[in-house]
Amino acid sequence: MTTHMQIVKIRDAYYELLLSEPNHGYDKDQLIKGRASDYVQPRAAILVALSNRFRPFHIGKALGIHHTTVLYHRLRHEGNVLSWNGYTPLYDMAEELMSKAIVNEKFSL
Repeated sequence: MTTHMQIVKIRDAYYELLLSEPNHGYDKDQLIKGRASDYVQPRAAILVALSNRFRPFHIGKALGIHHTTVLYHRLRHEGNVLSWNGYTPLYDMAEELMSKAIVNEKFSL
């Protein structure tokens, strides 16, 4: 499986997790392109989690965004953890999904 396909599969699995949670009421189209904070937070969390494993260029190409968007969220990650209410659980969920998706250097989603 190509890197591109792995990134898209991980992102889609993360969004499916979010959509399955009854408390949030997320909309998939808004998760991908929405600008409201409720949609930027989960997108930022998955981008940072992906960037721990994949290069920003590959993430951007796979998800149809500019690689500097990945770098932007990565740079602000520490501040987001400290001050952005609701960000930390979303990031933890993304990291947990990443650890399940890639086990012993093998993709398992």
